[in-house]
Amino acid sequence: MYPRFRLCAGLGALLIATPLFAQAPAPPQKPLNKEQVMTLVSAGMDNEQLAKRIEERGIDFEPTDDFIAALRKAGAQDVVIHALRPAKSEPMNRQQVVQLVAGGVPGERATALVKQRGIDFVPDDTYLETLRVAGADEALVAAVREAGGAIPGQLQVATASNAEVYLDGVVAGHTDPSGNLTIGKVKPGPHALRVSLATKKDFEQSVNVAPGAVNKVSAALADLPGRIKVSSLAGAEVYLDNADRGKTDASGNLVLEDVTPGSHSIRVTAPGRQEYTAAFVAASAGQETTVQAFGQALPGTVRVRATPGAEIFFDNGPIPMPVHACGDYTAKLPPGSHTVRLVARGQAEYQGSFMLESGKETLLTPPRVDLPAASPGRHVDQFFRSTEPLNGQWLYLRLYPDGAVTYNGSQKPPAEVVKDFEQDKQNGCANTWVYYLQGSNIQFPGEAMFGIIDYSGFLKGGTLTFDSVERNTGYRRHWEYQAIGLGPSRHLGLR
Repeated sequence: MYPRFRLCAGLGALLIATPLFAQAPAPPQKPLNKEQVMTLVSAGMDNEQLAKRIEERGIDFEPTDDFIAALRKAGAQDVVIHALRPAKSEPMNRQQVVQLVAGGVPGERATALVKQRGIDFVPDDTYLETLRVAGADEALVAAVREAGGAIPGQLQVATASNAEVYLDGVVAGHTDPSGNLTIGKVKPGPHALRVSLATKKDFEQSVNVAPGAVNKVSAALADLPGRIKVSSLAGAEVYLDNADRGKTDASGNLVLEDVTPGSHSIRVTAPGRQEYTAAFVAASAGQETTVQAFGQALPGTVRVRATPGAEIFFDNGPIPMPVHACGDYTAKLPPGSHTVRLVARGQAEYQGSFMLESGKETLLTPPRVDLPAASPGRHVDQFFRSTEPLNGQWLYLRLYPDGAVTYNGSQKPPAEVVKDFEQDKQNGCANTWVYYLQGSNIQFPGEAMFGIIDYSGFLKGGTLTFDSVERNTGYRRHWEYQAIGLGPSRHLGLR
């Protein structure tokens, strides 16, 4: 045990600042609290007497400016105000508490002083045991432990710059340019910490502040998600980065929530519309991006079953198209009402109208006749190739005995091209037209990008010579083809 020793200068100063008994110890008096001081002022107690009581007993609270103003309003004079401000003595340090015990200050008085003034350190078990060795009773030890547990701590928050920091729902300040904020005098125990910054998710965490310690919290702020509002037709299917996110509502809108900031792809499909795609839609943190996703209306398809070789006009257009040799022609037109006019050799002109729905096919079957004979009993059965290549390709032309003609370009050898032509004719009649033969003269139409090309010439021996004229542009070109032997079953001739 520590030997008892005289009061040192520090203890003497302590005892002078707080009057001690000289003889028998007086019962300890509790310091006045805020409610007691306000009650005494409001009750009209003499200001001199109240100031004396405050000086004798002290107070257990920090007199704030607001409290002082409230006291003045209740009738407190300067003598009371001056007594309040120094009444809250500085907390005792480690040495001063030990000196109280070692100097023989009775336990009740020492306990009252600790409770009144508090301490400026957090006692550990070794220190408390030292007090016991010095002669402290358990009441004083408990008071020292409790006073140490009430010492405010500091809270250091590290986060983004200029973030707003809340402690228990009250703004504690903003972080500096380095992203740091120190909150002083924080009551020990659990607290609710929240950090907010525009375009970032709030950081929320319960923080247990240790007494008298510097408590550090790192508050990483994640980006707020963005939103993408898609406007389209009602019931349109919306895909974000190829993931199905649902359908638009009756107003044609769908808001995609929780979209990671950055670039995204949007794809929207709607009945009767071409698919809408956008590869680089930017989603910004905490903001909404609007996408107008209206794909163009799908064209309708009109299929016309008409006389082979007939010329077909849509919507009174000046440029006709030829009906294929199988009597079929297909075109894609905008949805809505259209007109059609057909001109065929040996037939009266046909006119009609029809409706097209987006993405759907309409079949027209005007009056028609079978594939007309160019000249009764005289058709050609032969395969031809141009005498010179065009743009690196040979041009091939096939005349069939049923009055059909097919032509195309290819880099393949003739034997393979013959097979391709036969396969194409079996699979359909695209690029297959009707030819007309009178004597050695031959005529047939063809389809260009902007209308019909008229071919006319003559067949002499194994040579087919003709000119082509584009009806729309008037562009002319001369052609010469040479017959290619196809074996004993195929021959050149008029029959």
